[in-house]
Amino acid sequence: MNDAVNARVKGSLRTMVDFDCPECDADARVQVVAADRITCPECRASRPFRLGRLHVVTGSPATGKSSVGRVLAARSPLELVVLDGDLTARPEHDSTEEAWLGFIDTWLRTAVGVAQGGHSLVLVGYSMPHQWEQQALRHFLGPITYIALVCSDGELDRRLRDRSWMGSRRERASLIELNQTFRARADMTVIETDHRSPEAVAGRILSLVSRHDP
Repeated sequence: MNDAVNARVKGSLRTMVDFDCPECDADARVQVVAADRITCPECRASRPFRLGRLHVVTGSPATGKSSVGRVLAARSPLELVVLDGDLTARPEHDSTEEAWLGFIDTWLRTAVGVAQGGHSLVLVGYSMPHQWEQQALRHFLGPITYIALVCSDGELDRRLRDRSWMGSRRERASLIELNQTFRARADMTVIETDHRSPEAVAGRILSLVSRHDP
């Protein structure tokens, strides 16, 4: 995959993504990424690129991510691609922190690829900001918007008890604690879902995304 395929389609750059240098095979981590080009510091080769954005919608289980994600997918403009993180989830991703970071790496690479067609990815599913920011390929993406869905402890406990697979009090307590962690985050936009419909929450998210990603 030495040559990128480039075309102008409706004003948007479309190109295959070479993370390592296609000329000298220098590592992706040393590539210099700008808004519209990648330059290799080893051989000075330059290739076209589009520095895209990613919008992460996260939160504890039972805060409404799946319901909101379905509305987002139906209502989002064409320039937004809405995907569920569970599309690529496998049981082994939960086995170690390293395995989970590999899962995040896969989605980061996907977001970079989506950006080359002039789109931005809205990824719905659990993750934390530091898991994205410490990625080796983080510099291949522009700013990441983090949005957390939360609800009150009592409402979350009620929703969890309504789920047949979530019967353990200990499990519910750990997820309520996780929900409290999201509610206290200062590096994320926090949206309460107690008294908001999925449609209202999705509208709020689309407003935030359009503000950051005109």
